[in-house]
Amino acid sequence: MYQEVRFDPAIVDAAIAGDQRVLDDLVAGCLPLVYNIVGRAMSGHPDVDDVVQETMLQAVRGLPSLRDPQRFRPWLVTIAIQQMRGRWRTNSRSVPRANLDVDVTDPGADFVDLTIAKLGLQGQRREVAEATRWLDDDDRHLLSLWWLEAVGELTRTELAVALELTPHQATVRVQRMRQQLDAARAIVRALRASPRCGQLAHLARGWDGLPSTLWRKRFARHTRECDSCADGWTDLVPADRLLVGLSLVPLPVVFSLPALQAATEALTHAGSGHLSGWLAKLGSALSAKPAVAAVAATVVLGGGTAAAYGAGAFEAPPAATASTSFTVPTASAVPGSARPTASPSAATSPSSSPASPKPTASPTALPSGRFRLLPPGAKLPSGAQCATVVRAKAIRENKAANATANKTMGHTVPGASAPLTRVDGRFTGTTEQILRWTACKWGVDEDMVKAQAAIESWWHMSNKGDWGTDASRCPADHGLGVDGTPGKCPESFGMMQVRYPYNTSAFPGVEKSTAMNLDYGYAVWRSCFEGKMTWLNTVERGSQYKAGDAWGCMGVHFSGRWHTDAAEGYINRVKDYLAQRIWTTRNFQQP
Repeated sequence: MYQEVRFDPAIVDAAIAGDQRVLDDLVAGCLPLVYNIVGRAMSGHPDVDDVVQETMLQAVRGLPSLRDPQRFRPWLVTIAIQQMRGRWRTNSRSVPRANLDVDVTDPGADFVDLTIAKLGLQGQRREVAEATRWLDDDDRHLLSLWWLEAVGELTRTELAVALELTPHQATVRVQRMRQQLDAARAIVRALRASPRCGQLAHLARGWDGLPSTLWRKRFARHTRECDSCADGWTDLVPADRLLVGLSLVPLPVVFSLPALQAATEALTHAGSGHLSGWLAKLGSALSAKPAVAAVAATVVLGGGTAAAYGAGAFEAPPAATASTSFTVPTASAVPGSARPTASPSAATSPSSSPASPKPTASPTALPSGRFRLLPPGAKLPSGAQCATVVRAKAIRENKAANATANKTMGHTVPGASAPLTRVDGRFTGTTEQILRWTACKWGVDEDMVKAQAAIESWWHMSNKGDWGTDASRCPADHGLGVDGTPGKCPESFGMMQVRYPYNTSAFPGVEKSTAMNLDYGYAVWRSCFEGKMTWLNTVERGSQYKAGDAWGCMGVHFSGRWHTDAAEGYINRVKDYLAQRIWTTRNFQQP
């Protein structure tokens, strides 16, 4: 597991201004992100470590000339992409593909094997990782960024900026890549089947066992046309849902402290100016910070991968001093070609700090018109009060498909206990008005509500999910095959994807009424926020459950657990949408 460093603009500003401690943390925080991008895109190429090293050197050189600190992460990703493209141009041969049967304990194993081994992937998650071997180079480059978007490390906007595309162009490319990835997943299943399909075995007689574009096309065509192999396409869980909650692949460590010091000395003699100073300090900075050294040794020395992790590869570190830190060169020392330009952000993003929004004492709209988080125990406004405030501000409809559901009222929940006794779904309006009404009624920050609803359904009440083969877990009017998927039925419905097996008393209202769906979903959130879900401390958890953690309760909505890895991954995705204010972007509008 890596130590997450959020690239807050204030942190980047402080690093540029010369705060050595902040710069050390920023550089250390960049390494896992860059390593995962380059490692997955170059999939087993011996130059992975060189490209990571070159990316970091270019980033340090170019940091003082970064025009907008808010664009730090896409700026860094763009440098990595440019370094990979430069490496491909200088190499005349293709990337060597690792054999599918590589031993995952072998230090020479490719990045797919490292991903599977280090993250403990099983089932369809493992199949996705293995399927990436079958992608073309361009698609693997895109996949390396999209994978990080899926696990919450990048936003779609940052992905598009890094590829120098518009968001729409990026979306089209991602969709095409995902189609190729799904085809590759079907191939992985077919080749692994035991016994293997006879026709497939005959087709594969001339195959050398290495993934390639030609054989991907041949095998994919077979899996679509063969009755036996076609089953591999039927129950593919969307890849982005499988990747939520995964951490980054940890970086390898193979060097002892003497080797690190020797290589650093050699690099120092080869360097000049500010770069030389940064490299000179790097060795002592790493040894003063074993955790940083454990992820940075490969970057500096260009080494291979290994199964050993942690500070045990290093001797006892000396105490940290003021001299054991990274340094940023002055702007005048940065060559103009050393960095890609970064354009100013088109929208103002809220702070990416993991802390929950600060509560306000009043349920009424602030001068800006935004409803804020109310602390546990606060007196919540009634639905009627919120309706009056919300309707005072006209908001155009941006999801026309919700028209019927937006005009439909809900109902109370039979047998409910507080706070679910307040649920009634008694409000109609445009989609955004209903979201604001919900935020007001339940004392939730309205932008958090809008971001989470975008993650869950893209604000579509018609959205259905969690498809299964057990008809008893679905509403009576949604039997197997009724909704267009043979042999399956949906368990989750609407804006907040309320799941039928665990919330039967809220149906049919949560399926038919936008207001009821959101009203019920955030009543459950409020119950968590008030500290009523004490059972969370009796199951797997990342920390002790307590009242007042707004983000923690959003994670519970997805994972049913308190600050586990899956919950944290979901929280990060919501925060990314919040930072983008995704609901204001052009591609989100469907009036």
